[in-house]
Amino acid sequence: MTPTPLDAISRLLDLADHVAPVTGIALAVSGGRDSMALLAASSALAATEPRLAEAWVLHVDHDLRPGSQLEAELVRREARRLGMKARVIALDENPPGRGSLEGWARARRYGALEAAMLELGLDLVLTAHHREDQAETVGLALMRGAHALGLQGMAPLRPLDRTGLRLGRPFLEIGRDELDRHRLAEGLEAADDETNRDLGHRRNLLRHLILAQEGRLDADRLLALSARAGALEARLRAWAEAEVAVRGLETGGGLGSRSASIDDRGLAGLPEEAARGLLRALLRLIGRAEIMPSAAAIAGLSAPQAVVELARDCHARRGDGRLRVEAKRSCPPYERRRLVLEAEAITLPGGGRLRAGRAALDDSGRSRRQSLPLAEVAGPLVLRGARAGERMQPFGMQGTKSLTEIFREAGVPAEERGARPVVADDLGVLWVPGLRASERCRLGPGTGAAIVLELFD
Repeated sequence: MTPTPLDAISRLLDLADHVAPVTGIALAVSGGRDSMALLAASSALAATEPRLAEAWVLHVDHDLRPGSQLEAELVRREARRLGMKARVIALDENPPGRGSLEGWARARRYGALEAAMLELGLDLVLTAHHREDQAETVGLALMRGAHALGLQGMAPLRPLDRTGLRLGRPFLEIGRDELDRHRLAEGLEAADDETNRDLGHRRNLLRHLILAQEGRLDADRLLALSARAGALEARLRAWAEAEVAVRGLETGGGLGSRSASIDDRGLAGLPEEAARGLLRALLRLIGRAEIMPSAAAIAGLSAPQAVVELARDCHARRGDGRLRVEAKRSCPPYERRRLVLEAEAITLPGGGRLRAGRAALDDSGRSRRQSLPLAEVAGPLVLRGARAGERMQPFGMQGTKSLTEIFREAGVPAEERGARPVVADDLGVLWVPGLRASERCRLGPGTGAAIVLELFD
């Protein structure tokens, strides 16, 4: 029996709590019919679920088409009418001239959601992906020639990043029409996104020209395929974990890494899915369950001496009769600290000290300084870690650049970036100490009072 939208959200929260207690909830609401149904159901459930009563409604405005600001205002208005807190996250970055616009927008959207969740102390974001979305996802995987496990479709609950944030999809068993009936019954308005009818997008092509035609491939068949792939994954996981246990499992790793290895005899003769299952079992042991090894990675490990990159900070290797996976351990994120003018310098984790004052203290050349117009500071000045997907406008540049790119250009290892502090206010990053300053730090003839940020060796 198909659950109601309210029941589906309750089940998802129970599932998430079973894995780890949920402390704060975000609702990703675009303003379309499906996400407004999520807003309506969450608001109705808030009377018996205190965490939903305190949930934040998050809307990301990419500003890619006319009317996007009206959709943002619709979400804000309806959320407030229901007594829920809302935040609109406006993105001003121009899309790339090539590549997938959908993929680019999705990455920017989730990066913005992650940053807002970290700021607001939320650890679970709910989206309104539904039954037809799931069928389309499986259909697109078929079109790409995905392997068997790649046909499972979307998981109801998955990690969003490596800091404990999670993504929940409560409506995967509920159809689009049922969700819309619930929205209408609750009296919520919804925006109409005309890009959903653009046949230039592969998902729309599948939806309107294949799944909508009677007698052709339909949602039921695709969902049945997804269920069979899920059952295969469960059996393969059980086999792989039992196999790992009898292959001489060893775990360890130094201060900056985690590793797990097993005897690799017979690995080259295993079917691709079985070899993938063994790799995934090892990845789960080192906390990297989100990695799905590609067919190329599996083929690359067929040689007795081989090293394959599974992710930027995670490798698999064969040698001395063992199959080993190793991941670099990320440093814990830098904790938020208030920067008080004229106070003593704060010691930084990577060495050195940082101070904020109205004048520089050190004239010996041992310090690096950055001036900041006092009038440009919005809210308290803080020292904190960089957030997922965060961007800034570097001094002298027209556009913005991700902090990840700034760290990469400076040669900061990926596992150390979370521990590198930035100076920020309520509007974003002002200075990455020792690396880049924001355009907001520019001084001019009429600047007036300024703050001097001083980094001591």
